[in-house]
Amino acid sequence: MRLLHKLDVSNNRLSGGFPQHILCLPSVRYVDLRFNDLRGPVPPALFDKPLDAIFLNDNRFDFELPDSLGNSPASVLVLANLRLRGCIPCSVGRMAGTLGELVALNSGLRSCLRQELGWLRELTLLDLS
Repeated sequence: MRLLHKLDVSNNRLSGGFPQHILCLPSVRYVDLRFNDLRGPVPPALFDKPLDAIFLNDNRFDFELPDSLGNSPASVLVLANLRLRGCIPCSVGRMAGTLGELVALNSGLRSCLRQELGWLRELTLLDLS
């Protein structure tokens, strides 16, 4: 699937771990895995891919946001209703020119609101409730 640009498998009751084959899709720019029953960690390499939109919400993913988060050129990142541990990494500041929406409501994040969030000049939606 070398030409696949958009991968949307949302709302399918998929189970198991993160679908690792996504990391091998060279042209994908949009990944939507929301509203499934996927569990376990999300590989840090996901944030190294040139994705514009990442929807992981409403799964059973359980992981700590990696430093590679800041490598992502995504304009939309939705992490709502997951089981995140730790804090948003300082590397989020490197997303200043691209990230427009960051949604991590009900995700388990505790404290640690980094000053680098203030560097996100394209940010129009931030929901960490």
